[in-house]
Amino acid sequence: MPATVIVAKCAAEVPVEAVGGKPTTVYWDICGLGQCPRYALELAGVDYVDVRVDAGDASAPDYKAIWLQQAKPGTTAAGLHFSNLPYYLDADATDLDNAITGPCYRDFAALKPFFLDVLPEKLDAWAARLGGGPYVTGASLSIGDLKIYETLRKLALIEKAQGTAVLARYASLAAFVARVDVDLGTYRASPAFLERPLNNPHAQFR
Repeated sequence: MPATVIVAKCAAEVPVEAVGGKPTTVYWDICGLGQCPRYALELAGVDYVDVRVDAGDASAPDYKAIWLQQAKPGTTAAGLHFSNLPYYLDADATDLDNAITGPCYRDFAALKPFFLDVLPEKLDAWAARLGGGPYVTGASLSIGDLKIYETLRKLALIEKAQGTAVLARYASLAAFVARVDVDLGTYRASPAFLERPLNNPHAQFR
């Protein structure tokens, strides 16, 4: 069952407890760090509420203000509430995701040499870990795989924008992405699926 999506545009709309007694995620209205928890909840068939906070205009003095005023990390007696997203991360995937996210905000052009000179070594390691198996972390899909999947999805979008073709060398990783696409098929086909933006409004690449 796809999530109930709420886009919060003022502080009063950012919940501090579970909405309607359901598990509730709270994050910016972007993919970012919120995407993997969404994937995991969808695959688990959880009936949850996905609150997406509108950051506002990046040039405005109150940019991100409603999040800072209202969103608080932690749990409540009513249910799950994770504005800071405390979920399992594959360390390699996290390092690579961080390496590409920073330049998306500060210096997008700097990513092209990174893709050409550094990324192949990272992808070699992932392809080796995948081997001939269906998933990077084993025989069954895990949240670690979802993090790797989302990072590969971001890499593909960045490559399309900058005109590189590093990912095309890795047929096994492409097959992995296609496999997870199928696993997430119901969610990806639903209105709740968030394909873009990847980053907040002040980023050079979204």
